[in-house]
Order: sequence, then C-alpha cells, then structure tokens
Amino acid sequence: MNPIATAILITLLIAFLASLTTLHSARTRATSIRVLAATLPPALVAILLAATMTTMQTTALSIILFCVVLWLTLALGVIAPTRYVTNLTAPHQPPPVTTAHPTHNDLLAEARAFAAHTVADVMIPTSRLVTITPRTTPNELDDLVTRTGYSRFPIMDTDATTMTGYIHIKDTLHIDDHRRDHPFDPATHRALAVARSNDSVSDALLAMQHSGAHLARVLDGTTTIGVVFLEDVIEKLVGEIRDSMQRPTWRDDHPADPTST
Repeated sequence: MNPIATAILITLLIAFLASLTTLHSARTRATSIRVLAATLPPALVAILLAATMTTMQTTALSIILFCVVLWLTLALGVIAPTRYVTNLTAPHQPPPVTTAHPTHNDLLAEARAFAAHTVADVMIPTSRLVTITPRTTPNELDDLVTRTGYSRFPIMDTDATTMTGYIHIKDTLHIDDHRRDHPFDPATHRALAVARSNDSVSDALLAMQHSGAHLARVLDGTTTIGVVFLEDVIEKLVGEIRDSMQRPTWRDDHPADPTST
C-alpha cells in the first residue's frame, strides 16, 4: 500500500483505540462512583456523575467522528491507489531524444559536403552514355527505353562529336502513330545546359535551373567529355532518389555501349 494511505489508516486506528480506552475508563469510573456513592456526601457524588457523563459524551462523539471520517475516506477515494500516487510523486522524466531527424549541424555538414563536390564527381563520361542521333524515330526510342530503362537520351550529331540536345520519353507520347516511324521533329529536341568539369555541383544545379534542362553537357575546354544528370546532382544534396523513370542504378557498374540509331 502507498505510504500516504498507510499513514492515514494508522492515524484513524489510533484514534479508534484511544476512544475505546476512554470508554473503558469511563465505565470503570462509573463503577467506582457507585461504590463511593454510599460513603461520599451527595454533593460530591453529583460532581463525579457529571464528570462521568461528560467523558462518555466525548467518547461517543469521537466514535461518531471516526465513522464519518472512515466513510468519507472510502466513499470519496481520499486514499488514492498506489499507482496514482506514484505517478504524481515520481520525478519528471524528459522525453527521449530522437535522432530520426537531422540536426542543424547535420544539415550544415551536408551542405558543406555538397558544395565540395565538382561536376567531374557526378558526370557520366561520353563513353558510358546511351545516345541517339537526329535520325532516331519515336518507335526506335521506345525500343531503347525498353532495353535500357533510361528516360532521357542525349542527341549526338552524325559526326559523333557534337551533342546537340536530348529527348525525354515524354516527348513521344503526343506523336501520332503514322509519324512514329519518322525522325523526331527538331523542334522537340530539348536544349542542354552547359557546365565545366571543375564547376561545383551547386553551379551546375543553378545552370540547369536557369535553362530548365534536366541534363547539362560537361566541357573540358571546348571538348564535350560527358553529361551530368539533374537527379545525380540532387542526390548529392538530399540522398538517393527512387524514381521509376530514373536511369537504372547499375549503369555505373555496367557501362552501356554507346548506341546510334
């Protein structure tokens, strides 16, 4: 039992025992008065009787008070269950610290690490790119998407040295069936952003943002040496991106042969 409840019960028990003791003393005193009544003067006997009645009244009131207090205690729940008192008296425990969300310092560290990367760290060299030519048709692009899983394809000119733009798989959706065996309209070619191999990835991200392109041609001097994809840049900042239209993750481990159709 809870210590507070125990103390209350002990106090009430002591009061009850004291009342019984007082009552016993009053009864003994009454017997003594009857014995002395025969020998003492009437006035003294009256005084002793009055004192005895007062003591008995006090005892009766004490018993009634004890019963009332006991009833109130049980009826109103003054003696609280132990678990309630324990909860009230237990020291406050602060909520556990969670590390599920990055702290301000973590974000700063990630931002510094992002700024330290260059375009050369995230670009795909031209030797590992799957490309198309200006003569590629929508049907041929559909086959290429099925074989590679890629969604965007840089366009290499017929000399295989000049990168003129890129095609997104979405660009084939609005083409009529009777036009799907014809090369793409040059107006559908998307422009490439331009970045240099020693640029920071943040600079490349800004260049793609300003041009609205998802790909940037990477130059070393005047030579195109690769392409940087938007999701590769973002992954350096926020982590790996899972996208059903994303280039397969195995492209870095198993280079694809350049394709010209």
